[in-house]
Amino acid sequence: MARPPVTVVIPTYNRPEYLEEALRSLEQQTLLPDEVVVVDDGSDPPPQPSSTIPLRLISQANRGPAAAINRGVAEAAGDVVFLLADDDLFHPQRIEAALKAHAKFDLVVCGQTQFASQPSPDQLAIKKTGDGWAERVVADFVDKTIPSMAACSLRRDQWVPLDETYRACEDVEWWIRQAGRSLSAVRIRGDHLLVRKHSGTRHLSGTEARLQGSLRLLEEHAEFYGARPQARAFRLARVSIMAGELGERRRSLTYAVRALRCRFTKAGVYALLRSVSP
Repeated sequence: MARPPVTVVIPTYNRPEYLEEALRSLEQQTLLPDEVVVVDDGSDPPPQPSSTIPLRLISQANRGPAAAINRGVAEAAGDVVFLLADDDLFHPQRIEAALKAHAKFDLVVCGQTQFASQPSPDQLAIKKTGDGWAERVVADFVDKTIPSMAACSLRRDQWVPLDETYRACEDVEWWIRQAGRSLSAVRIRGDHLLVRKHSGTRHLSGTEARLQGSLRLLEEHAEFYGARPQARAFRLARVSIMAGELGERRRSLTYAVRALRCRFTKAGVYALLRSVSP
């Protein structure tokens, strides 16, 4: 049986060196994608990516990561779409392993691991991440357990666009909506996504945008969080921490207390300690 054509979508913004490394990781795949779609979200200067894999560069004014990803998926020709952040890498078996699972599932999620500069040989070895599970996998992916969107691949006809009105937390909001769908999903064994840990920001949006995004999640998805007190507590703790980063100590303390009242968690305790520290 012939494998479905594959498109990898890479949104990028002002990280040309990392982008080139991401492209090299695609060229090292045991099963190559059919095309790569790079969406430049208003970089200055614009990137000039190159690859041995057919590549299309799409440029747009800066509209945020959600718009860049949506544009890339809309332009994709492949039946199965993979997402890759411009500062991350794919393990050489990333695409091959996921496509085997796509024979039965719409959404496939792999494990992920962090690396500081260049991944070590140990990180390039396949690691078992526990038994795979299906059907209810999406509902379990909330807040601190949420995987990077680059850890998922999806049949293009099952794609639901990200909400572009979110300038931050768009990935969390997207996963929450997946939990309400009758989508066949599975997590496969192996840390096939290598997430770069670096001094630059991993977010294309600022702290204030992420704080407002978190508050909006709690308001617009109140039913979802109401049924999941631990997820709600974690999100409240995140609001507390971000408020502290903005110098809003009273607001930080308020949300730390709300988090602990919702559910006693390590995240809530950490947020409380940060809010009262000098």
